[in-house]
Amino acid sequence: MTHAIPLLKKVLLTLWLLSKSVTFLEVGYRFNIAKGTAHFIFQEICNALSEMRDTYIQWPFGRERDAIAREFERKSGGLPGVVGAIDGCHIQIKAPVRNAHDYYNRKQVHSINLLAVCDSRLWFTNIFVGMPGRVHDARVLWRGPRYEELTHEGPL
Repeated sequence: MTHAIPLLKKVLLTLWLLSKSVTFLEVGYRFNIAKGTAHFIFQEICNALSEMRDTYIQWPFGRERDAIAREFERKSGGLPGVVGAIDGCHIQIKAPVRNAHDYYNRKQVHSINLLAVCDSRLWFTNIFVGMPGRVHDARVLWRGPRYEELTHEGPL
């Protein structure tokens, strides 16, 4: 169905949808395609990105982890043992049909939480997304897949 649409156009359409608060009808008009096609392309590209995430987003181990810690120490002026900078943000969504209250955050919008860790080069080494917007940042961290490793005593 969308094989005739160039990959670059599909990626740009997806980036536009991810960065703007627009409907599939609006983005379809902007990219000269039907809203249903825009929705299909969005799902196709997001699924492809999700399948590739483990190839490009990897937790550092061994020598790579040591090199990242040295670089953080150099950049911070002496803070040892740091292998990542962690932060979270809210990704605004439309109110879900079920449990809309759970997704209504302190900023008075519906959202899901994104928690990310970057290394000293600002490359993502871990992401965790999908907790409802009402969930506190600390709880997102506690429930994330890396929490046990991050709090483990001794070397990872």
